[in-house]
Amino acid sequence: MDRFLDKIKEQLMRMKENEKDEWILSQAKILPEWKQEDFYKSVCGIKKVIDMPDRTEIAELCEKVRNGEITVEYETHYVEFDDYGHFHDDWEYVFYDPENAMPVIVSAIKGCHDLIVLEEYKDAFEILDDIIRLEFVIEDHPDTDDVCGEDYMDLDMAVHERILSLNRDDLLRDYIEACRHSIKDRGSAAEKIVAAFEMELFKNCNVRYCMPVSENDLLLQEIRK
Repeated sequence: MDRFLDKIKEQLMRMKENEKDEWILSQAKILPEWKQEDFYKSVCGIKKVIDMPDRTEIAELCEKVRNGEITVEYETHYVEFDDYGHFHDDWEYVFYDPENAMPVIVSAIKGCHDLIVLEEYKDAFEILDDIIRLEFVIEDHPDTDDVCGEDYMDLDMAVHERILSLNRDDLLRDYIEACRHSIKDRGSAAEKIVAAFEMELFKNCNVRYCMPVSENDLLLQEIRK
């Protein structure tokens, strides 16, 4: 990566201002229409990561989830025989994401990783801190034959029920990395990290991989306390 960045810097030094402008415009011309607004916001400095939802979009989604405006739906039916004609004699259920919130969450999490690469730790931490604590109200689908036994679905349950796909180890590592760089008080940072480790979402994570700190790091000492 360092060598690649050095090559880019060297090339930029060789280019004239009008050549840089022409290159930017040439890239803008070949963008599909659905990417044009994101590209424009990136050029303006509004978006640090092009393929990431806007900060306002993420905040609105989190608020709507907390208010119960964005929910997941539960549907279950008794199945006597399966599709192959075999006697099944059991209940089958499925969860739905009617507002397509899960793809936005995945995109936001991936974008936060890129923000960390760009050393935009504060934004990454604030977004991740909101997202990992989301709990969706579970509503019963109009066609369901029975009600759900749970009232809420957190991200751990969403992954388990396969309506959300993410790498827990990578997410926790990014959360810790963003936290330690954005919260200056080590005690407060340690409390946030320990609270994350205690979440069901991260209970089976690889602790050694997820802790991007050295043995002598003072933050690690606070965490051990």
